[in-house]
Amino acid sequence: MDFMDEDLDEDETMEDSDSDYEPILNSILFHDRDGFRGSSATTRRHYILLVLQNLVGSGLIEYEGEGCIRKLPKIQGKQTTDKLIKNDIYQSVLQASGHRSTANQPWSLVKMMSDRQHQNSWTASQKCKVNNVFLPNGKERTAMRYDSKVFCGQFTPDGKHFVTACQEGEIRVYDATTSAYNHVNTLMGRDVEWSILDLDFTPDGREFVYATRSSCLHVGDLLGRSAEIVCIPFDECSIHKFASYSVQFANGGREIIAGCSDGAVSVYDREESVWTERAFEDNMEVNAVRLLEDNSHIVCAGSDDGTVRIYDRRSMAMKTRGSVGMFVGHLDGVTSIDVKNDGRYFITNSKDQTIKLWDVRVMSKESQIQEFAAGKRDAFRDWDYRWNNVPPSYYKVNDLAGDTSVMTYRGHRVMKSLIKAKFSPASMTGQRYIYTGCGTGYLVMYDVLTGEMIQALRGHNNIVRDVAWHPQRSEILTSSWDCNVNLYTYGWPETKKKAPPSTGVTLRRSLRIANRNRHRSDSS
Repeated sequence: MDFMDEDLDEDETMEDSDSDYEPILNSILFHDRDGFRGSSATTRRHYILLVLQNLVGSGLIEYEGEGCIRKLPKIQGKQTTDKLIKNDIYQSVLQASGHRSTANQPWSLVKMMSDRQHQNSWTASQKCKVNNVFLPNGKERTAMRYDSKVFCGQFTPDGKHFVTACQEGEIRVYDATTSAYNHVNTLMGRDVEWSILDLDFTPDGREFVYATRSSCLHVGDLLGRSAEIVCIPFDECSIHKFASYSVQFANGGREIIAGCSDGAVSVYDREESVWTERAFEDNMEVNAVRLLEDNSHIVCAGSDDGTVRIYDRRSMAMKTRGSVGMFVGHLDGVTSIDVKNDGRYFITNSKDQTIKLWDVRVMSKESQIQEFAAGKRDAFRDWDYRWNNVPPSYYKVNDLAGDTSVMTYRGHRVMKSLIKAKFSPASMTGQRYIYTGCGTGYLVMYDVLTGEMIQALRGHNNIVRDVAWHPQRSEILTSSWDCNVNLYTYGWPETKKKAPPSTGVTLRRSLRIANRNRHRSDSS
């Protein structure tokens, strides 16, 4: 495809070290300078980078980096759709998006409009089929400009408001009933030590909750005041630099589910003002949590080890290992989860540079978990997506033993932050597409049924961390670390300008030569 640029050269990443960093740093900076003069500049740089990486990894300092890679990666190999076609989701998405099971059947938009004139109203799938012809295909404008990195940008469930959260802690609310996106309210978040990392809203769209790197969650009214934001402290924080990375309202807004850096999936009862459930798994950071569908008892939790665990809240016990199943297939940490909201399917975005589609009915068996773990140990490379180059092996299409995912989508980059990937709206598109932010500044869209990248729209100069598709309009808003929120809509393809008609006279740059030739022609 035209937008698939060749990958940049991938340097070898630095191997980790078990040495004590503090003595090394002291030796470099303060002691034995004469003895250290004999060491090469490469060795000194190696030690300093190890120290800095250890400090960033421990949370003692933050690394932001400068700029971003500007090219999409080159994928080696072709993804097969065999498992996808055999799964129920293939036919359900095909029908929901207005396509019949038999391929290559012609359809006419003119005929559909003619039928509608005769009072034959369109079905929901026919509306989706028409909408899918006019997908957002270009940046219309920069809708919001800030002085700080934008981490979150989401629509409320009813689509009436669009809400952003920036690194400086401000939460801004916009009127989304029209494409003007007029500013409505601004609130200053509390206890924002690094940035607001995730947002969610009650079903009525009136209240919000946000997660950040602090020992509290925070709840407020979108149209209220900053002073009215309520702090909900966690009962206990077992690690230094505690954080909640993902948050969601549950049970009609009466409960809150959070994924935490200490490996816990926690549930808070707002009516009783108490944490009712807190299940741990191997002390691995939980980057993403989502209910399998609205008001479901099933919780999907994605961890930094690449696994997705399933919890049934009816069996979760306080401070125990409460997962009822696991999915393996990612070689690296999960950055986001989105659900199809049908009680069966969900997608995960990952640091291994892939999005995977899962069927909750096909959990990984113990033998598959062990088989995948063995292969993962052989393929795993020590790297950190915040500063290292992506391992080239992540861009190769491989059949991983034990991988129970239904489909894998490749072509975007996941770098520096927990980038979000989502299903397109059911009412607009029949959830035919997956759209995601990208470390290159692109908005990337995949066809669920083919795995192909159908759009890669450049509009930002830094990573696109969050994406939001309006539930009733063909509009996508992207939130980026370049401090902007961009609006993408459908625009008619530009027609090429036709060359002026030929006059039969060759134009000359020199008037003297043209006059001489004309004189010779007259003489003859």
